[in-house]
Amino acid sequence: MSASTNACLLGRERAGASFPAREMSFILDGGEGMTDYKERLRSLLTDPVFDLQARYYLDKEGMYRRGLAQASKIHKIVRENNLEHLEHCFLNTLLGDIAPTNLHDHVFVPCLRSLANDEQKERWLKKAENYEIIGCYAQTELAHGSNLHCLETTATYIPETDEFEIHTPTITATKWWIGCLGRTATHAVVFAQLLIGETRHGVFPFMVQVRDVNTHHPLSGVSVGDIGSKIGFHPVDNGYVSFDRVRIPRTDMLGRFAHVEKGGRFVKPPHAKLAYATMIFVRASLVFGAFNSLGRAATITTRYSALRRQFAPDKKSEERPVLDYLTQQYRILPLIATAYACQFTGQYMMNLATSLFSGMSSGNLDSLPEVHATSSGLKSLVTTLTCDGIEVLRRACGGHGFSAFSGLGHILGNALPTATVEGENYILTQQTTRYLLKSFQRAVGGEMLPGNLSYLNQCTELMTKKCPATGPADFLESGLQLEAYRCRAASLLYNTSVSLQNEISAGHSQADAWNRSLLHVHATSNAHCSMTMLVNFLDKLDALHNDGTAPIGGSLNLVLKQLCDLFALFYMQQNAGEFVQCGYLSAAQLGMLNEQIRVLVSELRPNAVPLVDAMNFTDRELGSALGRYDGRVYETMLEWAHEEPLNRADVSQDIRSLLRSKL
Repeated sequence: MSASTNACLLGRERAGASFPAREMSFILDGGEGMTDYKERLRSLLTDPVFDLQARYYLDKEGMYRRGLAQASKIHKIVRENNLEHLEHCFLNTLLGDIAPTNLHDHVFVPCLRSLANDEQKERWLKKAENYEIIGCYAQTELAHGSNLHCLETTATYIPETDEFEIHTPTITATKWWIGCLGRTATHAVVFAQLLIGETRHGVFPFMVQVRDVNTHHPLSGVSVGDIGSKIGFHPVDNGYVSFDRVRIPRTDMLGRFAHVEKGGRFVKPPHAKLAYATMIFVRASLVFGAFNSLGRAATITTRYSALRRQFAPDKKSEERPVLDYLTQQYRILPLIATAYACQFTGQYMMNLATSLFSGMSSGNLDSLPEVHATSSGLKSLVTTLTCDGIEVLRRACGGHGFSAFSGLGHILGNALPTATVEGENYILTQQTTRYLLKSFQRAVGGEMLPGNLSYLNQCTELMTKKCPATGPADFLESGLQLEAYRCRAASLLYNTSVSLQNEISAGHSQADAWNRSLLHVHATSNAHCSMTMLVNFLDKLDALHNDGTAPIGGSLNLVLKQLCDLFALFYMQQNAGEFVQCGYLSAAQLGMLNEQIRVLVSELRPNAVPLVDAMNFTDRELGSALGRYDGRVYETMLEWAHEEPLNRADVSQDIRSLLRSKL
């Protein structure tokens, strides 16, 4: 099949759109101005070093060096165009890849902004923004990740010299998995147990220099290096570091919220979780970034599925595009809907986090528990949906999905760490459910809860609700969808509360009761956060209608409503047991639900390519032979294969040796 034929096929797909794809891009980006802004920044990334094809022929060291070259070029662009730090970070997201310094830009610098006091910001922040120092976030250890309270690295106050002694007391205390540390970082924000005399005050962050800024050699007492090969994230030098009684000034404990005075008096933070404020911001960023990963994968698979032809209904007919088969639609279209839902929820999560950090600057910490719980649960759910979804999309490309040239393996490899970093996903849901249980008790006590917690005010009533649907089309009612998700969330939360009470009544300790209820705990968090995602999608529809961007009955509103319906109904189907168990759905209604999903994917099929076009990823950002905008799939596969170094290597002697060998 020729390139011109494929271009025509994609052209027909685009011509059949029921809505203007460009205007949908404005909606996804948050307005026409944001789309223009993104495209202005994107236009700065024209250097060949940003070509993603090159990564397919590189080893670990080559990808690291290429990543450094990209980071250097971006930093030059930032300087020449006088860009702010947030614009610098936004440029990084447009790479379509991960640079070794991403953790410096997205974690280390925000950490200084949120946890350093004014004097420390004066010392370090400008240097960090200008790459005079390069930093990392050294929290995880060889034997401890999510359980921060048991980190083993120590920071002991030495009153005689007014210093802290940073020490790695055991092998298992070695900092491990630290991005940007293996070869790149000169400094680290090290999380360590604060010891003053015989008293242990908990885990706090300390600024520790690990390498000389001129020679880049490790400092005395510091053992540092790269941890070796990984499944993905190849350009990033994840590293290890251990400290042999390294001394730092007392004033290098990040002291915005907690500090140690000269002589050893400890001034504790106003809230115990403030030391982890950076983690909240990073979790929010991971929720916001999910669209970038899932959306790119959906774009590649959808375009390829519109071009790839397999089987004909009879000998006289042409082969069909695989996107015309219901099984392919069922795999792809719900994940397009999920990508849209992730984008709207990501915007919501970043607004929550931004509001929290704005309040923190004036001492207002009221929203901290809610944002902590919400960022934990949404990070867990959204990154799980993203990783699982990318793998479904990769498999939907058949054999070519296994080729590196598809770009899907690279996208998946870079997404997989998000299910673990900043809190393993199953563990994070415990944070959310603890907050929900406390909120539930407040509601039981008569307090009227606002926002996404308001359903807890009617928990008893919701648990008696029955789905009123008498036919498939009834499931298109937004009120019914929202009621279903609220009933499920309320029922699971109530069951978790009862499970805990029963376990304690049976003589189990609080800790054992919690452990024996963990399956309930995980499901409760996911149910609440799924409801939150649906609420955000529905709120977006209302906002677009109210501001005139997508009025009811208009083409944009209609297709967005179809996507919202598909998102809501698909995950009702995927979690059907919970909706039936809570008493809301009957077995007969599940059949109606399944039928309506079939209708929705068929109705959305003509808009599949325009919907991913609206995500507005360039061929450079996709780095995929299969997902090209112009349809040159097979030509590109061959061209890139010709560039494979193995095809230019002389291996004849090796082959002759093999042929001559005797068993």
